[in-house]
Order: sequence, then structure tokens, then C-alpha cells
Amino acid sequence: MMKTYVPFWSGTPQLALLAMSFSLSAGVVFYNPAILLCCVGWQARWRHDRLFCCSLAVAIAIFVFFISCLTFFKGDPAWGPRYLTPVFAVLWLLAPAGPKKAQRWVVVAVLILGVGIQLAALSIDPHRLYVERGLPSGFYVAQPTLYFHPSISHLLHRPREIVEAIESRDERAKCFTPAPALTFAFPVLDFVERGPQSIRKYQVLKGFRFWWSSYQALDRGSRPVDIAKTVALLAMVAGVGLIMLVAGADKP
Repeated sequence: MMKTYVPFWSGTPQLALLAMSFSLSAGVVFYNPAILLCCVGWQARWRHDRLFCCSLAVAIAIFVFFISCLTFFKGDPAWGPRYLTPVFAVLWLLAPAGPKKAQRWVVVAVLILGVGIQLAALSIDPHRLYVERGLPSGFYVAQPTLYFHPSISHLLHRPREIVEAIESRDERAKCFTPAPALTFAFPVLDFVERGPQSIRKYQVLKGFRFWWSSYQALDRGSRPVDIAKTVALLAMVAGVGLIMLVAGADKP
């Protein structure tokens, strides 16, 4: 089965490292600007806990090098460097020390920018751009340098995609999804009709990505979830989470 997919090892980790550092398709800082606060926090922690910082650096370096050796280092059709998500989570341990060293306006600006980028990530399915460009599923095997091309940068094209989704909200798509069922994951690109015409054909590509909300395009009998109950459940979970945060913040 792996032979029909793509090679596992790329043999060019330097390209992957460059792409995850500087490209507009997978650059770390572009897709997670809050990591800058973690870097400042690292510097602050270094003075008091060098063993912790060194251990963290070694673990991250080993993990990033392993990911860079994969042909699919970015994480296939995904928003930014998906496989580096565990690194972001670990580095967030250093974030609290960052604002103590950086200026307040810088911290606020970085956090607002980070939230905006994450909301943009959630708004549109990442497959849309690849389907629109007619890319095969394993394009990165033969042409990994395409990640440096602006035409397949999710970050650059997301504002345009959001505008197009708003403008086409009253248009009815022919199908809801190319997947065999509503709750299935998006199929491999090679099994989907590609090109700009396919965007208008499927609701999951034409509209917004908030799945339970996008079910409004279906009649009530076809929806796998009740939208009103889903909104109520999410609001309750968010409320409980906020209460726990406030309660925890009161403790020394």
C-alpha cells in the first residue's frame, strides 16, 4: 500500500528545514507568530534553568530533524506546518516568561495576529487551494520547492477564499462533499475532480469550514447533528472552561 502512495524518506532534509523556516506555505513564524514570545521566554528561562532549556532544545531538534526527513514533512494538504504542532505545544511552556521581557504593545500585537491566523485556518478547508490549483496528492515528492511558490500559500490566499465564500453563500452547490458520507474525511486529491469548477461543485470547498454550521446547506433530515443543540453544547463547554480558568487564576 505504501508503494502506491509516496516514498517515506525524502533524502533532502535541508529543503524541508528551509520550507518550515521561511516559506509562505509552511514557515513557522508566519503560521504561529506567538512562537516569538516563546523564544523571548526561552531567553528569560535560560538564566535560571539551563538544564531544562538544553533538554528541551535537544528534544525539539531531534523531532524537527526527523520530520524534515519525511517527504510529507508539511503534513499533506494542511494549514501550515501541521507536524510541528507538538513543538508549538511544548514551547508554549516558555510563553509566560516572554511578556515579562517584551514590550506590552508587542505582546498584544503578536497575540492578536496569532488569534487572527488561527481563525483564518479554521474558516476554509485547506484542500480547497490544492483542488483549485489542480495539484496531485504527492506533488511535494517531485517538487518540494513548490512550497516556496506564492500560488499555493494558504496564508496569502485565505483572505480571497473567505471573500469568495461570503459572495457565494446564496449559491447552492451540487454536492455537499466528495466523500462517501457527510462525516467522512476529505478524500485523497487524486480521487477528486480538480480545478476552479470543482470549488463551486462541493459545499465543503465553496463554503466555510465550520462543519456543524455548514450543515445549514442541507435539509434537516440529512443533517448528522442538530445545529442548535451543538451550539448550546459548545457554549456550555466554553463557559465551564472559562470558569475553571478564572478559578485557577485566583490561586497563588
